[in-house]
Amino acid sequence: MLQLLAMTTMLIDHIGLLFFDDQPIFRMIGRLSFPVYCFLLVKGYERTRSVKRYLTRLLIIALISQLPYSLLFQTVELNVVFTLFMGLLILYVWDEEPESSSSAQSDRETRLTPAVRKSIVATLLLISCFIPMDYGMYGILLILIYRSLTGTRLLSAHFGLNLFFLISQQWVLQMYSILFTILLVFYKSPKGIRVPLWLYRSFYPAHLVGLYLFQLLFYR
Repeated sequence: MLQLLAMTTMLIDHIGLLFFDDQPIFRMIGRLSFPVYCFLLVKGYERTRSVKRYLTRLLIIALISQLPYSLLFQTVELNVVFTLFMGLLILYVWDEEPESSSSAQSDRETRLTPAVRKSIVATLLLISCFIPMDYGMYGILLILIYRSLTGTRLLSAHFGLNLFFLISQQWVLQMYSILFTILLVFYKSPKGIRVPLWLYRSFYPAHLVGLYLFQLLFYR
């Protein structure tokens, strides 16, 4: 159900951005999408049997998506899957022992010292500050929040993150993203429709291509 929510709200967000930029309701609804993807990323990290394969899948999706993303939004910044990839990489380096099966733990044949891990994480965070990526540092910090906190502490941290970027970057609409965390904290994760993995993994690049073709045919 959460996968369906993430895909649907992202599509609504992009439709609003491209074709109904004078109607903010599309963007408000779309603010739910990214926190759902971050939450699912963390849950996938905790459950995967191989973090390295997970990273590889994300990198492939990010590379495939970059051209349609750049063409559709007329930008040189990296698409959001690169942000998710960076967040997952930081989780993998930071955690001494991931909470997953023995297969995932076997990824970590060479144990890094705490000092080395902190240095790598600091370097990755620094890189994310200078390489333009969709959501960028905000996205990575939100992933770390979902990984580290639960309950009202999670809610407070997400609200504080939104407030910081509201003040520093004027991200007014991003305040609506807190709605997903409120649901997460006070209600159980919804059960229901299970999206096939092939659909969930291919949806991001596929919907970018579809929107770009629609834009070429009907809006130019």
